[in-house]
Order: sequence, then structure tokens, then C-alpha cells
Amino acid sequence: MATPDSFPAWPPPATVVEAAAAGDEQALRQILVAGLPKLIAFFRGLGLSPHDSEDLASEASLAVVRSLARLRETARFEPWFWRVARSKFYDHLREKNRRVAPPERDISLADPLEAVLISAEHAAVRVAFQGLSERDRELLWMRDVIGLEYEDMAQRLPLREGAIRIAVMRARRRLESAFGLVLPEEELRSTPQRQ
Repeated sequence: MATPDSFPAWPPPATVVEAAAAGDEQALRQILVAGLPKLIAFFRGLGLSPHDSEDLASEASLAVVRSLARLRETARFEPWFWRVARSKFYDHLREKNRRVAPPERDISLADPLEAVLISAEHAAVRVAFQGLSERDRELLWMRDVIGLEYEDMAQRLPLREGAIRIAVMRARRRLESAFGLVLPEEELRSTPQRQ
């Protein structure tokens, strides 16, 4: 029976990563045994169901196995590992958005012009968001869409909680600035008002 002390360490030592990258199956098994529960917890923390979290953790583990030999600096294994996990999460979101048709609007606006303005604003927010760096998008997604606390974000990212607060604030400012470039306020005001 496994005791807590018998579980593999995380992050795995550089010697284990090097051995796994060279094809040592025992070292690779050690990485996967330690990493799979962490991946499942990571995806659960991002709001996925238990089933989806396990599926995605399996996909991420497979990607790690396939790509490990190409990892240039074994000392950078852990950031690389989480980058693979985040990439799989974003792939999952893109696939999910392709499969699910957008829901019908259940809000009826009395003024058709209001619907046009809202639609234009939503499109501008999407364009502005896509124009941000991957890091800014990730920070805003985790904080403002998923609703993670700064403390939870600090456990998932290689940053301190205070640094994450500042990074999120700056990402929001960049989003506001990008939104202003995509859909200037004057454009909203210059839209003809309904008589």
C-alpha cells in the first residue's frame, strides 16, 4: 500500500526529467503519476466538470509524453508542463465554442438601435480581447470570467499574489485602451438616435 512518502515529488527532479526525455519509462511513469492528479485539480479549478477534467488531463499527459524529448532545458520542466496544460485548456474551450451553437437571446429590447449598439460593443470587446497578449488574456480569463481569487491564481501561475493583482490591473487597463481603439466613444455617440 502506498504511503504519502512513497508518492513521487513535484516538480520532478531534473535527473528524472532528463531520464524520461531520454526514454526511461520508469522516470516517465514517475512524472505522470505525480502530474496527472495535479492536472485534474488544475482543470477542476478552471471550472471544468470532473469528467472533462479527467479527459483533458489525459490529453495533456499524452502531449507531455510526446513532446518531452523536445524540451531543451529540463530545469524549466514545470513552467513548460503548465504551458502544455493551459494550451490544452484553450484548445478545449475553442472546440467547445465550435460545437455549441450560441443560445437564443432571451432579452427583448424595446429599441432595435439598442440591440445594434450592444452587438457592436460585444464585437469590439472580442476584438480588443484577442488583441491582448496571451498572458493578459489568461489573467483576465481566470480572474474575470472564471472568477478565481488572486490566491488561487497564485497557486496556478509562477507569480506572487501581489504581482498577480498588479498584472490583472494592468491587463484591464490594456483591455480598456484596446477597446477604445476598436470602438471609440465618439462612434457610439455618433450613432443616429431613433426618432
